Amino acid sequence: MAVAAAVQEVLTAQGLEPGAGPVFAAAMATLERNLEATAADDPRAAEGDAAVLGLLALVLARAPEAVVRAMLGRALAVVAQILEMRRAHAGPAKVSGGSVAAVPPQ
Repeated sequence: MAVAAAVQEVLTAQGLEPGAGPVFAAAMATLERNLEATAADDPRAAEGDAAVLGLLALVLARAPEAVVRAMLGRALAVVAQILEMRRAHAGPAKVSGGSVAAVPPQ
């Protein structure tokens, strides 16, 4: 997964161990930056968000409980904002491979 490799590279460059807690925090920071910086109808941004959400889903179960508890409210708010922003520009959502993907309009 390219997103996971990129996050691991950034964490390593910053001298952090690429464990579930730091990856969870980095994924959240990426989603927040993307939310502020991209247009709702940008398909590349939607694909990037889906990739980061997939990574977030993978590390969520492995992240330390204290990290998840500390970031849960923020995580839910960011995910809700992303889904709301993308909803108008995509069809219904479906679960595929552990992440949410847009179903193209028929």
